[in-house]
Amino acid sequence: MSKHARIVFLVPVAVMPASGTEAPRLVGRDEALADVLAGAAPVTLVTGPAGIGRSALLAAVRAELVRRDVTVVEIRLTQPEHAQPRAGLLRLGNELLGLRRQWLPTANADTRPVLAKAQLTQLLAALATTGRPLAILVDDAQWLDPQSLDTMLAVAESMTDIGIRVVCAHRTPTPVKAPDTVHEVRLRPLHRKETELLLTRSLQARPSRDLRAAVHRDCRGIPALVLAAVAGHRGSGALKMIDQHAYVVPADQPPVLPPDSPVLRQLQRDDPLVWEICKALAVFQPLGDAVVGLIAEAIEADEQQVLTVLTALRAEGLLLEGPWRFRAPLLAAALLSCLGPYDARSLSALAVTAIWEGTAKSPDPRYHLDRLVAAGRLVAPDRAAAELLDGGSAHLVTEPATAARWLAAAAERSTDPDQRALAVLRQAASCSIAGDPAGAVANARIALARDVNHHPSGALLELTIIELVGLIISVGPDAVREFADKGWRSAPGGETNRLVARAAALSLLDQVAEAHDLLSAYRSDWLSAGATTTSMGLTLSSSAGLLGRWANFQLDREHAPQLALWQEERHKVLVVTTWNWVWLLYGELGAARRVLDENGLSPEQLNPLNLMLHASLAGRWDEALDLGRPALAGPDTTTATGARVVAHQHLAAILTARGLPNRARKMLAMARTEPPSLAHLLAGPDADLARLLGAPARARSVLTEGIEYAASQQLVVGVDELRWRLIELDLAVGDTDAARRGLRDLVHDAEFAGTERARRHLLLGRIAVLRDVDAAAEAVRLARRRGQLPELAGTLAIVCGYGLGDRNLLLEAYELYGELGALVPRALLRSLMRAQRVTVPGRQETVLETERLLARLVAEGLTNREVASLLETTEKSVEGRLSRLFQRIGYQSRAELANAQLTGELDC
Repeated sequence: MSKHARIVFLVPVAVMPASGTEAPRLVGRDEALADVLAGAAPVTLVTGPAGIGRSALLAAVRAELVRRDVTVVEIRLTQPEHAQPRAGLLRLGNELLGLRRQWLPTANADTRPVLAKAQLTQLLAALATTGRPLAILVDDAQWLDPQSLDTMLAVAESMTDIGIRVVCAHRTPTPVKAPDTVHEVRLRPLHRKETELLLTRSLQARPSRDLRAAVHRDCRGIPALVLAAVAGHRGSGALKMIDQHAYVVPADQPPVLPPDSPVLRQLQRDDPLVWEICKALAVFQPLGDAVVGLIAEAIEADEQQVLTVLTALRAEGLLLEGPWRFRAPLLAAALLSCLGPYDARSLSALAVTAIWEGTAKSPDPRYHLDRLVAAGRLVAPDRAAAELLDGGSAHLVTEPATAARWLAAAAERSTDPDQRALAVLRQAASCSIAGDPAGAVANARIALARDVNHHPSGALLELTIIELVGLIISVGPDAVREFADKGWRSAPGGETNRLVARAAALSLLDQVAEAHDLLSAYRSDWLSAGATTTSMGLTLSSSAGLLGRWANFQLDREHAPQLALWQEERHKVLVVTTWNWVWLLYGELGAARRVLDENGLSPEQLNPLNLMLHASLAGRWDEALDLGRPALAGPDTTTATGARVVAHQHLAAILTARGLPNRARKMLAMARTEPPSLAHLLAGPDADLARLLGAPARARSVLTEGIEYAASQQLVVGVDELRWRLIELDLAVGDTDAARRGLRDLVHDAEFAGTERARRHLLLGRIAVLRDVDAAAEAVRLARRRGQLPELAGTLAIVCGYGLGDRNLLLEAYELYGELGALVPRALLRSLMRAQRVTVPGRQETVLETERLLARLVAEGLTNREVASLLETTEKSVEGRLSRLFQRIGYQSRAELANAQLTGELDC
């Protein structure tokens, strides 16, 4: 045999001719791949448990060999072939015989099936005489029948002097018969960072911290399980994408795997006893020492039989040492999800009975509650209902989706009408919090009809509002409009409840002025009602601030602390956080903080969207993004007017400033799928995007429509800011007459709003239109006193942009935008600095930042024309910069650049 021939058994693959096939991208397998390709011994054994990635590694080996012009022969063995003598040898021989007919068509050779060592040796020797490199890949070698395995190893050992190498991919455990000639490459579980990279590539989004932690915990670094978890979350609809970040909603939702999932097929063996034991173990594994006995009882088997199977599964690496448990919790969860109704009930009933009788203990009370749900009526219903109601109530806020399931079972099992009514009420609340609007509506309607006599007036109002919020999310505004027009008259709980419920419906429809007029007309009624009704009235009445009716707003603020409900924390928190929200909508961070201090509340008592706005206005933009994304991925759990729309508005503005315009555009598009509330506030960042990307006409249209919509709804909040943007736009296109008219309108807008931020916008208008030096000085003083970093940076930049600021103000604005990570304003300020002959600080840092912004814009999918418009340069300049950028960083295409940016492999 020619020494130039290189024959490699890869036990793992039809003949695959040499081609330019690109190697698949593996995670955490670079060392293993290099080890296999190096061929440190005649026989290399690639080992590891099911799902660890043996086949994926061998595919990468195949791709690399093909790249090196090596012809590849592949066979993949199956479980039934293990019981067929010489089946593996026969398949390999057939592939090699076919290859010999291609390479040596004139040879007078033996064509009998290959069934012996001598035949295989002669066949390989004949192929080697061609001098062509050859690799033989055989996947799932654990299914090689003993005779085939002995023959293949013997042939490899006998031919070591002429360079034959055998590489076998074999599931653990691996009984190797020639240890002296075998080099084992054992694939380890992925490290945490590697798991996160695989997760990111699979999701094509950055996984949230909770998702990363859950996948690492439940999959134990097994790549197949990581991919199965992603597929399971996608299939169940629990995976939510916000701004290229992935979240599971609700957070406690496990992935749902189908029964035919590959990770479950590994447990479906020829012996059906293995499958039955695995299913039972998934149910009983938290019960410690009682596991074996319970499994034996459940499947009517001998305990020794159970122990034998469990021991074999442990040897395969599927079970942990110590108590009998699956190594990867995801396997147990997958098995639970595919249990049939009978198995789920009977196995769970055994577990519950063992816990109740004291023969088994579970350290996690949630396990017991889950088994109570699954057991159905096979266990005492009264006792089960009481325990499920207690458990669901305790976890209603922290684990709402799980609590809803427990409470549903409590309601179904309960024979006591009062207990059942309480379970349904709390189930409606938990569905609302968990983001199940249809479930919230269904349960609220049951409570408001069948159980109406079991609830006080305040609870009935809460249920009515839960129903309304659920309707506008799951059905749409028409259902809420029908209630606001007619349905409110038959709402339970009395006339005052009906009025407040109608005001809530009008607010959800963005008819804020009409809602406030209604509440004002009956103010004495709802103020003298029960605590819940009064607190809801105060909450809805805070819309006076959005309308610029500050006298009414202040009246509620002065009166509320004198009410008895102020002694009840939940009512006080609800009302004060709504006041806080109103000030945040106006951009008045100082006033928002004062209202908390005056009423003894801390920021920790605010919901995530309130906290997000605090962070955004203060200039803690990373924090704002980290708070905003998961809050928007989750359900709408706040009663604050326009909360989600405003959150989208702020996040879009941050993304735009950071050079992520397409992500900002998607954020705005998502905002428009929310219930229509304060939608005019989206016009600001939308217009900024249009203007940056060279569409000033669209920017003007967006701003004009926003102002007109606000006027039609009598809304004052945010109008002054839109007017200021419109003035800037008019000046940018040279329409000074329109700008002057806009300034006159801005005087009225600022007067109606009556806030410091509105005063700032008026001053900026005077700076831009009139070049008012005094206004410039006052604007700078005001911005410094207010201490909101983005606002201060913007004020300084505008003052300098209209020629009323000195070099120091320009440099200060540049540094402030640096603290914010606002790459786009920094780039625009650099152009202004050059125009005003101000030296840009940090030459090397500037070059890197410019490249970073360019890479970010390209990864966003912007055209050269759009990039040129945003950077205020020419398309030709952009082309040159891009050429130099790609040459420096080594990527060949925009797609590669975008993927590297997404996975974090390129920091831009």
